[in-house]
Amino acid sequence: MVYFSTASLCSLLTILGTVTAAPAERSALHAVSTQGLQHCLSLTTPTNNPPQRDIGQIGSNNWSGALVSSPGKTYKSVSATVIVPKATFPQGFSSKNYYTASVWVGFSGYPNLIPGQSHASTATGLLQVGFDYLFDKEGDAGIFPFYEFYPDPPIFFDDLKIDVKTTYGDKVRMTVTPSSTTAGTIIFENLTTGKSSTRSVTAPSGKELDLSIVEWITEDFTAAGLAKTDVSVDWETLTFSDMKATFRDGSVDDLTNAFKLESDHGTTGGRFAACDIAPSSKSTTCKWLGPNGKKG
Repeated sequence: MVYFSTASLCSLLTILGTVTAAPAERSALHAVSTQGLQHCLSLTTPTNNPPQRDIGQIGSNNWSGALVSSPGKTYKSVSATVIVPKATFPQGFSSKNYYTASVWVGFSGYPNLIPGQSHASTATGLLQVGFDYLFDKEGDAGIFPFYEFYPDPPIFFDDLKIDVKTTYGDKVRMTVTPSSTTAGTIIFENLTTGKSSTRSVTAPSGKELDLSIVEWITEDFTAAGLAKTDVSVDWETLTFSDMKATFRDGSVDDLTNAFKLESDHGTTGGRFAACDIAPSSKSTTCKWLGPNGKKG
């Protein structure tokens, strides 16, 4: 696989994004962001912010949240619970626009961009489960649980006629458990309604996971010059709780070794979200700041 430098990749995606028409379907909308943009990570110098002195930081074009990585070791699963925040529309609402955001946990990512670490893998896959906020002119409106083995498009549970319907205030748990670098299971549980689904997933041809890296992410689809009709919803404050990154031997990784991600569109000069990792409570809280790096 050919790797672009961060600067050249982000520049290329920005150019491509400016000519991308608004997707006609929600899966297409999701795929536009996923195909490269969610891996468009730029490094910043790891920070030392007591008392979370071991938590470093990685810059991202459209990811906010937390990441843990242990080169040479293998994770068995990643999970977290989230109480789904209500979505608002600070820029107003128009039926001509797509209003989006995504929340998920997952395996893999781009290991070669983690500062101070050396990964043997050149993983090209990403396995994730979570939910999308989506309000569009095709009639979608609300919260849509999904799973995805990138670069295949996302699969939405409601399209499969699986009842894990989710709404504001529901408590959900998301779990990814690979069985190998090319297969695994995902679980989406609505703990409020008692509904859940477990799905087996296999990798797209030629793709594989790096099993030494996992993430808990809120994702913005409006980054890097995507179609101007894509507008992020304001999810106010979102907390990943009960965060677990479990190794094959059953032990659980220490979040003091986590990396924090805060989406920065690059052209706005401000963070899209501000996140704090709390290792003692096994949680990460992100606050929506908006495209200008501040509320309003």
